[in-house]
Amino acid sequence: MSEYSDFYSTRETEMKHKAVNMTNHKLDIMLKNRSMFQYKTEAGLSLKLNKITREVCKVDAGIPLVQNVFLHDANLMPPVQKGVFYIVPKLVAELYKEERSDFIYPGTNPSEDGAIITNGRVTTVKRFRLPNVLSINDEVIEMI
Repeated sequence: MSEYSDFYSTRETEMKHKAVNMTNHKLDIMLKNRSMFQYKTEAGLSLKLNKITREVCKVDAGIPLVQNVFLHDANLMPPVQKGVFYIVPKLVAELYKEERSDFIYPGTNPSEDGAIITNGRVTTVKRFRLPNVLSINDEVIEMI
C-alpha cells in the first residue's frame, strides 16, 4: 500500500477534508452548484522554495545543460495532520510528492480541470490535484 492510501482510506474519501492555503495569493474555487468558495492567504503561511540554477555540463556544440536545485527549509514545512491538505504551488507538490502526500495544488488546466481563464490568467479553478504518478505493474491502480 502506498502512503496516499494510508493518508486517506476509501471510507475517508467520502468524508470532508480541510485544506489550508499556503500559496501567496487567494484561490477562487467554483463548486458544482456554481457558487464560489474562496481560500484566502494566511499571514506567514506561504510555502515558496528558493532555487539555484546550476550548469551540469555542455552538450554537443557547447549547449548548456542546466538544472534547478530547490533549497529545503524545514522551518517552512507545516505539520502533517490527518484529514488536512495543504494547497501549495504545483512545483512544491511535485518536488515533495515522495515525502508529503498532503500537498495539493489547484487544477489550472482549462481542458482537463475546467479552470476559467480571464485575460490570459487563471481566475477560477474547479478542483485540486495531487502530483502525477507513474504506474508500473498496476501499482497505482491497486491503491485506489
